[in-house]
Amino acid sequence: MDQRDHYPPPDWTTVLLPTTPPHVWALQRLSQNHEAFPQPEPSSPVWRYMDLPRFLSFLSTRSLYFGRADLLEQEGYFPKGSEATFRAFIEKARKGGPEAAAKDWESALKESYERNRWSVFMSCWFGNARESKQMWKNYSGPFGVAIRSTYERLNASLPLGWRSQAVLLGKVSYGDYFSLDYVKDVSNHLNIFMSKPLEYEDEREVRAVINDWRLTKEQAAPGLAVRILPHTLVEAVVTAPGSPGWFMDSVSAACRAFRLDVPVEVSALDRLPEMPF
Repeated sequence: MDQRDHYPPPDWTTVLLPTTPPHVWALQRLSQNHEAFPQPEPSSPVWRYMDLPRFLSFLSTRSLYFGRADLLEQEGYFPKGSEATFRAFIEKARKGGPEAAAKDWESALKESYERNRWSVFMSCWFGNARESKQMWKNYSGPFGVAIRSTYERLNASLPLGWRSQAVLLGKVSYGDYFSLDYVKDVSNHLNIFMSKPLEYEDEREVRAVINDWRLTKEQAAPGLAVRILPHTLVEAVVTAPGSPGWFMDSVSAACRAFRLDVPVEVSALDRLPEMPF
């Protein structure tokens, strides 16, 4: 998970929100049943940790930033167990006629794989019932916040598409990338962007993904800023543990200034029970 690229680069792109009501968006997206995007319980809590400049960007642009896969850590790699699906796909493709039989499918798939790494964009969320001290440390700094939401809120706040490309949403799968028993079918290229090694399992990641396969590498920006519905998304804003009182007041003032009427709360790590004597 890499949430550090939330702040839009100078050439970020936004889109106007469609007029489809939020509850219809959710129903339509969930009905896609994409094999690479397993669905958590709709009420499952999700969190997005960020520093204050990124939060102010979120408020002012009313957008979520989607980082490009090839610029993020540990994205788009194949589990060893997927090699068999790679070979099976090539054998099946070669049966498509004389032209297909003569084609260099290995090179074609490798080229497609590299293209996908710069044409897939992701917004990453932490899926857990409680805050994470490690997530605070990794992504917020001393003056940071976390957006607390739920999976159904995140789903309802996102548009169905961006520039005619679907916005997909689901849970990341984790497995042993060195084991032949952990298999992801490479014929569906999005499988590799919704899978990570077991070493990252503590991230419990939920991802929104856009695959704009039409882009060349020269056209692909470092990320996309996608307009969302902040009031639908945000259940509460939580300030980083150890933040002074004035910081919470400042975050509350920023929310009011951008008309985001949601609770601003102190981190649970600052409210742990004390000794009873």
